[in-house]
Amino acid sequence: MNVPHASPVLLDHLRVAARTYRPSLSEDGRWVLVQDFVLPAGYNVATTQVLMSIPPDYPVRAPGPLPHGIYLPTGLKSQGRTPRHIMEGQGPGWGKWSWLCMYRIDWDSRRGDDLVRLLELVRAILSLPAAP
Repeated sequence: MNVPHASPVLLDHLRVAARTYRPSLSEDGRWVLVQDFVLPAGYNVATTQVLMSIPPDYPVRAPGPLPHGIYLPTGLKSQGRTPRHIMEGQGPGWGKWSWLCMYRIDWDSRRGDDLVRLLELVRAILSLPAAP
């Protein structure tokens, strides 16, 4: 993967993530798209995409908290309802994306937090019960 605007750390984290997930990096190095992300049981689809906006100082700051969001396709349902942390239609402005609300993330790049840990957090959040 040769992306001139991507940091060596991000490229290394993508290589590690590729052992478990199917990530790809945009040409400008600002977005990571994960294909075939396996959802917890109870969703209306078995897999989905995860779109992450990469902060310029990654990995010091994680993707997730605004303005560098994590997005899922609009229309995901858990037990027939929109999961509580998904803000429908609040995507990056192109395509049909919804923002995954992650106000605070226990993230510390010094202890080795990376894209794999972030995707595990996404799965944990999506495992929470949907809002009544």
